Amino acid sequence: MDWIPISDLNITSEIKAIHCDTRDFHCGLSTDNINFKDGDNRQITKVFYNNDYNIEESKVKDWLLNLFNISGGKAVWRYLEFDSENCKNWNVKYIRLYRNPKRPNMFVVCNRLEIPIKYKECTEETLNKEQLNLND
Repeated sequence: MDWIPISDLNITSEIKAIHCDTRDFHCGLSTDNINFKDGDNRQITKVFYNNDYNIEESKVKDWLLNLFNISGGKAVWRYLEFDSENCKNWNVKYIRLYRNPKRPNMFVVCNRLEIPIKYKECTEETLNKEQLNLND
């Protein structure tokens, strides 16, 4: 998987998954179909119809850019953490977004462990600024 800067992110209908490394906000894109019938994806399938965990395709890039900006913008490295369930410690080192097969214009937002997260709770107010450790 090639990694591209967040600024170059272009989401097309062929994209099935987006993996964003929040240390530098580069993204890896996948066009491979995901087997959601696999038992490992049970947590994701449970939230297919829950809007707290699904983001519209057209809003993905703006949401990721907002996270980039509120966490310091261009930086060599950062440690991203929010005061939200499943968004502490290294859990959002990667943000993983999976195209929802039941709602094809939506992506399920997950942490690095592929556990769905309430993406709207990842805000500047809930950002743990003491942990950012930004470097120029």
